Amino acid sequence: MLNPSPYKISYDEGEEVTVYCIDGYYPSHERTRCDQPLTPQEWTPAITCTDITVSERVASTSASFWMSCSSECPHHWRFDVECCDVLYGLCQTMNTDGHVTFTGLQPSSEYQVSITLHNNQKQYKLKPRLIRTKHSVYRYFDVRFPTKQDWTGPANITSFQIIISARRIYDQSFVRDETFWAPHNGTEYKVLLQHGANHTITLQGITVVGFETIKEWNIETDIGDPPHHPPNTLGTNSTLKLYPVSPLNGPISSYDIIVYVDQVMNMSVDCPGFTNTPYNSSLAQSSYTAAVLPAETLTGSRTFILGDNQYYNGFHNAPLTPNHNYNVYIRVSSSWKEVQKSSCSLAGVI
Repeated sequence: MLNPSPYKISYDEGEEVTVYCIDGYYPSHERTRCDQPLTPQEWTPAITCTDITVSERVASTSASFWMSCSSECPHHWRFDVECCDVLYGLCQTMNTDGHVTFTGLQPSSEYQVSITLHNNQKQYKLKPRLIRTKHSVYRYFDVRFPTKQDWTGPANITSFQIIISARRIYDQSFVRDETFWAPHNGTEYKVLLQHGANHTITLQGITVVGFETIKEWNIETDIGDPPHHPPNTLGTNSTLKLYPVSPLNGPISSYDIIVYVDQVMNMSVDCPGFTNTPYNSSLAQSSYTAAVLPAETLTGSRTFILGDNQYYNGFHNAPLTPNHNYNVYIRVSSSWKEVQKSSCSLAGVI
């Protein structure tokens, strides 16, 4: 018998018990009844304890979760996953019988994940877990060490020291100073370069005489794609919630509200390269820019009413026309030294 409650030496015919499994295992049914004493079908329904685990795989802009069992997972087991941005408190929820993937997440951000296992009988809430998405794609630089034949110093190298210093002109708070060590027989070291930063990389050889500078590199990297604005922030009454995003890969220059009219396709690919287009009442436009908000005007969360008939930086937030569907995207733009990068997220559909 599993862990029945109440626990007794024997049970009367027709008596019911609640069944518990050890930690990490979950019963197929919560209760069972003593139905046919002293037969193989003594308890109805028959209960098994299934070992269920939920695994995760986290990337820079996505997180996947899947359910696995010690044996094949019974079909009546499902699980719900809620993924909440710790910074903004915005949540997405999915349910499945095997695998879910959340996309459009912010790189280098924390999310609280709540998972609920359930069958036709009961729900089991797992302990919430905190995940952190990975960095977005960065450039790398290979520091190559000299061989004994290449080294012309006064003594043999016993080890290497790599000093990395990085600064951003547009962000004085960004400071990176790191030192790494490598053995004398090392051949190369891969240095992670930050977006939009000036790097000084110094390679030193350590000998019995002291430190010998072998080479120094000065590298400036372009800015990268800005983080996506949190998706699905378009609420009722055409109220849009706007949030400032982190200048993780470069300075944020503006937030654009782009509207697609009666579009059934996902416009996420078109949106980043969309040329800001003012609304024109005399044309049957399929898309237009409702507002361009400079980054300095969005230092905290704020609301924006789509179709309020106001002008924002020269763009008309025109009233919405009945009997039309509107797909609303928020484009985050970053600009530095003639390099421009953008990212888009779907705010919602009206």
